[in-house]
Amino acid sequence: MDDKLKQSATGSQPTGHDGLENKWRHWLFFAGIVLVALMISAYSMYGILNTVKNSSDSKKSATQFPSAQNLVDQARINLKGKNQDITIADGMGGRTSTGFWAYGLPTLQPSGKKFKAFPASGAGAGYISDSETAKRNYQALESFFNKNNFTFVTSSRDQTGPISDNKDIVTYDWYGIYESNQIRCAIFDADATQTTVKNYVVGIGCADKSSYTDAANALQPFYDAYVAGTKKSVNNVVLGVPTLAKGADGYQYAIVYQENKNEFSGSFQGLYYMEPGKDWTIFTVTQGVPFCSSYDTSVLKKAFAGIKCYDNVRKVNSTL
Repeated sequence: MDDKLKQSATGSQPTGHDGLENKWRHWLFFAGIVLVALMISAYSMYGILNTVKNSSDSKKSATQFPSAQNLVDQARINLKGKNQDITIADGMGGRTSTGFWAYGLPTLQPSGKKFKAFPASGAGAGYISDSETAKRNYQALESFFNKNNFTFVTSSRDQTGPISDNKDIVTYDWYGIYESNQIRCAIFDADATQTTVKNYVVGIGCADKSSYTDAANALQPFYDAYVAGTKKSVNNVVLGVPTLAKGADGYQYAIVYQENKNEFSGSFQGLYYMEPGKDWTIFTVTQGVPFCSSYDTSVLKKAFAGIKCYDNVRKVNSTL
C-alpha cells in the first residue's frame, strides 16, 4: 500500500486517546441534554404544584371573620336605603313580618354527603332602594368580597323567582355566591317593583360552613327515607332544615323543604313520619296542601295528627 495512502487511511481513524476523548464528549453532550430535560421537567412540575398550591391557598388567604354575623355587619356598613326589619330568620334566610324575603342563604354540599343542604342557621341583611342605589349596593358587596380575597363561586343575571312566602315573583337582576374556607355567602339585586315593595331590594346572606355540616347530619335520615321511597332520580337533591312536630300516641311528623328537578320543576315539601321506635318514612311530596282524605290509615292519622290539610268535601282548609 502507498505510504501516503496508508498514512491518510491511518490518519482518518482516531488514536486510542482521540477515541476516548470523543467518547467523553459524546457522554457529556448526552448528559447535558438529560440535565436540561430534567431541569425543564422539574420546573414544569414546580409550576403545576405551585399553581395547585396557589389555588388551594386562595381561600386560606381570605380575611378570617369571627362569624357570619360579623361579616354581614362589616359588609353592610356602606349600604344605602331602607334597612328591612327581619322578624323571622332560619336556615333558608331572613323574612319580614309580611313574609317578604330580605335575604337568602346559599346551599352547599358538605363533604361525604350526596345532597346539597341549606345551613342550620345564618345571618343577613336586606335594603330597599331605587334601582341606581341598589346597583351601587350590589357593586359595594362585590367589592367587599374581592377586597377580602373571597373566592367567587358563581353568578347569574336576569333570573325570575319568588321573593316572599306569598310567592311574589321578581327578577333577580344580579345574583352571586362567594366563599372562604369558613363562610359561604349569597348576594342579590332584585327588581321588586311589581310587588307590594314597589322598589328594588339588595340582600346579603351568609352562613358558617360548620352550620352546613350540622344541618346535613340532621337531614341525612330524611334523605335516606326519600331515596328509599321515591321512584325518581335523586341527582342534585336539595334539602332544607325540617320543621318537626308531634303527632298522637308518640308519633312524630316532619315537613322538609326539598328540590329535585326530576320530581317538580320548583321546590316542594316532603312529608315524613316516624312511628315510635322506628326510622323516618316518607309519606308524600307536594307543592300544596294535601287533602285530609289522603291520610287514610290509622298510622297516618296518628302520625300527622294536627297537620293542616284541605277538606275536599266541604271545600275548606282544615286540620287533621
